[in-house]
Amino acid sequence: MKKNKRSNYFILSLCAWYSLFTLCSCIKSLEDEGIYTSTICSGTIINNQNGNPVEGMRLSMTNGTAILSTTVSGGDGSFSVEVAPADLNHGYYLQAEADSLYGSTRVDLSRMQLGSQFFNLGVVQVEGPKVPTVETLPIDAIAANTAASGGNITSMGGSAVVRRGVCWSTLQLPTIADPHTTDGRGQGEYSSQMTGLSVNTVYYVRAYATNASGTAYGEQRTFATGSGLPTIRTAAGTTAIVTATTITIGGSIDADGGFAVTARGVCYGTQPAPTIAGTHTTDGSGTGLFVSQITGLQSGITYYVRAYATNAVGTVYGEEVTITTSEK
Repeated sequence: MKKNKRSNYFILSLCAWYSLFTLCSCIKSLEDEGIYTSTICSGTIINNQNGNPVEGMRLSMTNGTAILSTTVSGGDGSFSVEVAPADLNHGYYLQAEADSLYGSTRVDLSRMQLGSQFFNLGVVQVEGPKVPTVETLPIDAIAANTAASGGNITSMGGSAVVRRGVCWSTLQLPTIADPHTTDGRGQGEYSSQMTGLSVNTVYYVRAYATNASGTAYGEQRTFATGSGLPTIRTAAGTTAIVTATTITIGGSIDADGGFAVTARGVCYGTQPAPTIAGTHTTDGSGTGLFVSQITGLQSGITYYVRAYATNAVGTVYGEEVTITTSEK
């Protein structure tokens, strides 16, 4: 065909099918590159929000009144669509439609050639769904089977936030398909309480927020639950009341580890590291101070003594002290 010596203008506009208006346009001077009966327009569709390729987006080449050709982006987001213009001075439009809710569209033109009979659009980026923007708050109040966190919704996106909270899992990148809280709605900061956790376990946590366009997640945080065992101290051996056959001593349970202390006392023997598998006293339950009386001992013998506390998780021992009974 004969070359056109005038500057030619190609108007490229990507628009979402449902939006009913052009979301982005570019006007390029084509210089004297020539006019061809067939031109290929190609590129790659990328979700600008997460950098992932957009599969299944339908692209149509139109002259403003009729669709000339169509294609669908592949799994890698790539597409190639043909245009057969009668005159490139006419405005031609690349029209995009998708099943998902895309709020706006942007085109990055890396190069544009007519001499090679194709337009290479480079990367065509779409904003992605207008989901909320949410931050994950730090983890605190960590116990054996509970912990606290929350989120801060800094933007509600394209519509009102109808659900928010945190989700957690022992695997990375938890979603609302995993255990999660529901902590109201709307924008701003909120608190969340995680319950039913396993002891001595590493968890991953993300805040989430849901609106009509979908669910967005905050940054991932991690924490480890406590052992669940009580915290216990053995009374100093110097405070014990000692006779030839008895020792009166005790201990202090400062915390129950998240589970009620069901048994407490002291265990003792003539060998180091005595346990409840051997001789021991039983002195009630619960936390706080307690006193134990060890009887039936031999005079002039050194005994090893440790306080203990038992809950649903297990038994823990305090410091070991050595005490020698009096001579008769």
